[in-house]
Amino acid sequence: MKGFGHWGEASTAAWLCLRDEGGWWTVEELENELQCFSRSELRRSLKNLAHRQHLRHRVLKNRVVYGLTLSCTPIQGHVLNPQLSLFSDARKFIQCTDRGISIQRS
Repeated sequence: MKGFGHWGEASTAAWLCLRDEGGWWTVEELENELQCFSRSELRRSLKNLAHRQHLRHRVLKNRVVYGLTLSCTPIQGHVLNPQLSLFSDARKFIQCTDRGISIQRS
């Protein structure tokens, strides 16, 4: 399996979710989708990814939303096109369990 590199699990899962699902998401929406990460952890990860041009953010109606565009840079070990990736859905390799995060390895 491709490693998380220096991004960490929350950043990798958030980036893959935004890439695969498309559209623009708030931190709260991502928190509902990726329930094993806290809102503060996701907010910090998204700001870091946006700062490094791996995703974009917009302010819409007094809320910040995040998404990927063709001008974004893929994170290390991944591609912008989900059909070319081994892991096209973050939920397929990062599972939330009662004991924390379980990473599925192939």
